[in-house]
Amino acid sequence: WNFGEAIALDALLEASLHLNEPVYEQHVAALCLASIAKGVGRVAEDCQAPGRAFVTLYRRRGDPRYLAAAEALAVLHDRLPRNPQGAILVRAHQAGWKHQIWIDSIDLIGPLYANLANVTDDPDRQRQAVDLTLAHLRCLQADRGLACHGYDTHSGRNGHHWSRGMGWALMGMAEVLVLTPETTPGRDEVLQRFVAMTQALLPLQRDDGLWHIVVDRPDSYPE
Repeated sequence: WNFGEAIALDALLEASLHLNEPVYEQHVAALCLASIAKGVGRVAEDCQAPGRAFVTLYRRRGDPRYLAAAEALAVLHDRLPRNPQGAILVRAHQAGWKHQIWIDSIDLIGPLYANLANVTDDPDRQRQAVDLTLAHLRCLQADRGLACHGYDTHSGRNGHHWSRGMGWALMGMAEVLVLTPETTPGRDEVLQRFVAMTQALLPLQRDDGLWHIVVDRPDSYPE
């Protein structure tokens, strides 16, 4: 798995529901079952597996294998090292990436815990969803609302405000906000950061509806 594939599977699952095309869901189910058959959560690279899709398939199909895979992913994340701010270092096992976190993870980690909490009614997972989302945002997001692509424990933010990355962050925050109770500690801060990011992004949108790949660099190409 890689970072972008989870979003593709989520999109296929939504398309299957709204367009009444069961073949899309069947395709996702087959891919996920193939991954589950090999074992999920055994190696650090599985941190990019589509946990939200696993939970969605469990909701729709009731097959406990999908829920078990999502639980295994959460347990894997529980074991991974954290930076001093509490954000999970998903590539600490790889040379050159040991001390870095990435904005993509905001759409993979918090929503995994929030979706699990939603189907298991686990308040600990609710708190983890909020805490882990905030741990990443506090490292990556500057006071003015925009968030950087990456953060290194020793050198700080990398300074690049990647448009697609903030799309990932907004999707992750939205999912956590929808699935966690308003009384969850820290949820108000997630909402405040969501609003700040949207307010910072809106004035930078181009007339054609796109953003530059580095949103505050008009000399960078649109995406």
